[in-house]
Amino acid sequence: MFNPQNTLQAQLEKELPNEDPYAITAVTKALLEADFLLFVQYFFQVQNGTTFKLNWHHNDITLALMKCHRHETQRLLINMPPRYGKTELGVIMFIAWSLAKNPRAQFIHLSYSDELALDNSSRIKELLALDEFQALWPIRLNAARQAKGLWRTAQGGGVKAGAAGGAVIGFGAGVDDTEFGGAIIIDDPLKADDEESDVRRRSTNRRLNATIKSRLNSKGTPIIMIMQRLHDDDPAGFVLNGGTGEVWEHLKIPVMDSNGVPLWEFRHGVKELTSIRTADKYVWNGQYMQEPVPDGGEYFTKDGANWYADLPSHLNIYGSSDYAVSEGKGDFTEHGIFGVCPDGNIYVIDWWSGQTKADVWIDQMIDMVAKHQPGWWGGETGPIKASIEPFLRKRMRERRQYVTLKWVNHSTANYKTAGARGFQALWEAGRVYLPTDKQWAQDLLLQLTRFPLGTLDDKVDVCSIFARLISKVWEQSPIKEIKDTVVPVNELVIEQIWKGQSPDKQW
Repeated sequence: MFNPQNTLQAQLEKELPNEDPYAITAVTKALLEADFLLFVQYFFQVQNGTTFKLNWHHNDITLALMKCHRHETQRLLINMPPRYGKTELGVIMFIAWSLAKNPRAQFIHLSYSDELALDNSSRIKELLALDEFQALWPIRLNAARQAKGLWRTAQGGGVKAGAAGGAVIGFGAGVDDTEFGGAIIIDDPLKADDEESDVRRRSTNRRLNATIKSRLNSKGTPIIMIMQRLHDDDPAGFVLNGGTGEVWEHLKIPVMDSNGVPLWEFRHGVKELTSIRTADKYVWNGQYMQEPVPDGGEYFTKDGANWYADLPSHLNIYGSSDYAVSEGKGDFTEHGIFGVCPDGNIYVIDWWSGQTKADVWIDQMIDMVAKHQPGWWGGETGPIKASIEPFLRKRMRERRQYVTLKWVNHSTANYKTAGARGFQALWEAGRVYLPTDKQWAQDLLLQLTRFPLGTLDDKVDVCSIFARLISKVWEQSPIKEIKDTVVPVNELVIEQIWKGQSPDKQW
């Protein structure tokens, strides 16, 4: 019945020098109920026919789960890499062990898809049906109360499983017992492919406050969320930043420590982790290191920024905006003014940001037009263009301040990162200069270095729109490199260089 190497067998031999079967059953039950990790080791081997490889991080996960079990923690967030035992321990084994101790316990289990949640639910039922489990805890399922995604024990406990973004109705989590009465357990509520989808992230985050919290049967019922980090504003970031209005206990487990020691050699050694890091820096930072946005930036690095105290002369001025229609919430409206040197360097000259009504940010934009006299002003097409362009043109006529409006599309699947490529190239080439004495420049730098996984990216969108439009200007008037030519610099020379003419041409 037991693996001779199993810790349970060693404990039984210590506790029971004889082989009385009734005593063995009683002591086995008591040992497994008292030690969750012993339960995991034993039933993983029974269910899978192989030994569960324990590591120190499994003990840390267990300690955190036990605080929920003892009613000491009501909100628990565990961030850890994929395939390091989070589902096995935090979902399958924890629910089965809790039902063994209290078959009245009620659980809601959610994941990013019905398929994953239902598969986990089926594995729990299979574990409960094992002969070895039934010999210790003869729990029976209620045959009359079985449905897709929902099953109950004869004592009224059970599991409701489904997608975090789907309907959670007809079942609540938790029983108001002195015993642990269940929990809502969320395992990876957001799919990795959805990390750049503002709509899916915000929808999942809203459900944490609305639908999911409403399914708690008592104030003492915990919510446990186990996930890999994907984005600054993923559900983990949302709860850590106070999105639910609650304090969450946080256990963060990176795949490698600060000294370069792997978390679990059994799963990944240094060579394998180095390969993962090299292959995709965003996957490495978020899903493996649990830091979706490193301090130094990835897409835009801090080292790529240049700074200026005084603006050069002979700049061509342009503006661009990222418009938002919601006042006081959601995205910001951002206006930026850029100066372009004949040598191709970009100077960010002025900026405005706000969550206001459209009439306010329209007037702010026209104020900037009046002050800087840009050659054109860029924006993105779509519903916002259709709704605000008539009012923008009307207000320009009323104030007698005019600028040519140019529009760019965002039709690609990952349009934010794809659209930012042009500005990223300028940034990494050292072509972008920010003012040394403006707070908005520091705010812009912060958002750039946290892109594309930062909570906000409206300022980045402004830069992206500008870069996409200025590239069209350069395509029409390419800048030619000046080599070994000494020419008196004056306005005429600069104008000819800007038009792509050689400076050694006779004027």
